[in-house]
Amino acid sequence: MANNSLNGSSGIRQPVDVICDNHKWIKTNLDSATATVEAIKTTKDFRAVERWYKLCCLSTSNRTYNYYRDLDNYQVFDMNKSVEALQVSVDDHIKKNDSLEKKIQDASKILNDIQTKLQNAHNAACAMENCIKGTIDLEEYQEVKDALTPVLDKAEYLDQKGHDAAEGIAKIAGIQTFSNIDILKDFGKKLGETVKSLKTMVDDNIKKGTDEVKKAQEDLTKVLEALNKLKFDQHRESVVANGLTNTHDFICCTGDGCLPNQTIEEICQSMCDDSVLRTGGDSHSKVEGVDGR
Repeated sequence: MANNSLNGSSGIRQPVDVICDNHKWIKTNLDSATATVEAIKTTKDFRAVERWYKLCCLSTSNRTYNYYRDLDNYQVFDMNKSVEALQVSVDDHIKKNDSLEKKIQDASKILNDIQTKLQNAHNAACAMENCIKGTIDLEEYQEVKDALTPVLDKAEYLDQKGHDAAEGIAKIAGIQTFSNIDILKDFGKKLGETVKSLKTMVDDNIKKGTDEVKKAQEDLTKVLEALNKLKFDQHRESVVANGLTNTHDFICCTGDGCLPNQTIEEICQSMCDDSVLRTGGDSHSKVEGVDGR
């Protein structure tokens, strides 16, 4: 092994100094570049996991948004409009029912009045018959009976019909009162409020879903941008590390195809063996050992 401990004037750098300093610079920066590449790879792996997580968040946000949007398009919107139409129909039927109730009351009053008059007519016919019977003898009564009988029968018939009509209108009034469709107004109002509340909830979730989808996409974009930058950073640092490795191997090559300058080979070998002393003026310092790459 050649002795590469060189002496020189104070302050004058010797070839061994240059080679030694560059070797240490290469070794230091190679270790730094290698560590940086590993750190970037670890960060990139983390970002890749984060990317899948953000994709999952975006997918979930889209599903939630689409669920409430479809619910509104296919159910809630139609339901809301149907309830509005139902309330209009109920209000219209209530108005008609009020009108019907008034007409039933008017008809009932008229029929009761007619019934009273028919009953009075019937009573008057009976009274007339009794009066005739009391004022003439039986033989004369038989002579007028044939003319009186149709009047009495008609009075009795009309009296019964008036009674039947009064009972009929009373039943109709009872049915109309029992039906009481006014309660539908309160039901329609409560139904409308419930559907309106549902519509508000769905609209709020659609708006919230829109904001969540937008944020999820923004978060995903940030992760993708960071991952893209890390890929280029890793490539750049890998190029640096590979360049330093190749430079070190080229300078310190000791095999076939190496530099013909045996002095450089011997200096590198001596540095790898940690046996070179570098002299600068009257002072000496020991070169740090390296891994020989």
